[in-house]
Amino acid sequence: MIYVQHLLGIGHLMRARLLAEAIADRGLEVHLVSGGMPIGGRMPRGVRTVQLPPIRVSDASFTPLRDADFTPIDDAYRERRRALLLAAFAEAAPAAVLFETFPFGRRSLRFELMPLLGHIKVVRQWAGPYDISPDGDPIVGELPDVPGFHVVCGFRGHGFMMAPVVARHFAAFLSGGPKHEFLTAWSPARFAAGAPPRRGGEEMFIG
Repeated sequence: MIYVQHLLGIGHLMRARLLAEAIADRGLEVHLVSGGMPIGGRMPRGVRTVQLPPIRVSDASFTPLRDADFTPIDDAYRERRRALLLAAFAEAAPAAVLFETFPFGRRSLRFELMPLLGHIKVVRQWAGPYDISPDGDPIVGELPDVPGFHVVCGFRGHGFMMAPVVARHFAAFLSGGPKHEFLTAWSPARFAAGAPPRRGGEEMFIG
């Protein structure tokens, strides 16, 4: 079973769809539980999907959690989602459960994820750490102390989404083209005088 919750963009959902379809192509039964806004379009082949009452947010502060009409959700809404999620788990009786971010992120959804974890017999687990810079922004450019050594990192889990455009602009610059403004803003040289204060939210990604 795959649980996915997208809030602003749809990257998490699209990634979960691809994973679900790839697993189903191997002949396994897959249940995909989505808690975000339905986006329509083709659903994964051979995958059973469950749509929870949707939750969304209005900005990158990620609070408060809102329903499809942008009304802040209440305890009754949380209980409805929790019951449907646990019912989906019971019906799937999965050999494995996959979800992203929690408990390092999506903590506002602990009202349903903690009860779900309580029903899972943990045999093994895997974690994929995020690389996060001191100020929360990516690091792209030449290291001041190591001439000729360039880094592209620190995307807080959004690198898969941002890689194509960042690589295109960075490659153009290294080939003698214009320097995009993000190359200045994200230069490693900004840490020379000490790390600036960490920024909140994810405006640089989805704002």
